[in-house]
Amino acid sequence: MKLNATQLAAVKRQTGADPVEDGSDTHGQLSEAFGDHTFYVSEVGLLVPEAVEAEGADPVELILVAQWTDDKREAMERIPPKQTGYVLDAGAAEA
Repeated sequence: MKLNATQLAAVKRQTGADPVEDGSDTHGQLSEAFGDHTFYVSEVGLLVPEAVEAEGADPVELILVAQWTDDKREAMERIPPKQTGYVLDAGAAEA
């Protein structure tokens, strides 16, 4: 799922996380490997938002699609998509 500007701002407000910048070499490589998504890199690995059935104006769950291969966090390996249970309201109005 590719987030729009409003959704990106809502995720930023709720998590403090910045996405991998569109147009960057990294984003291009991730898009080739995983498809057209908004990507977030976290302490657990690579996350992508997916729409879910839940309360809220525009609920999305962050799905783990790759994890770090070691504690140094220098490389990731692709894994079967794994639900994180972390559901956000990507349509939440600014408070």
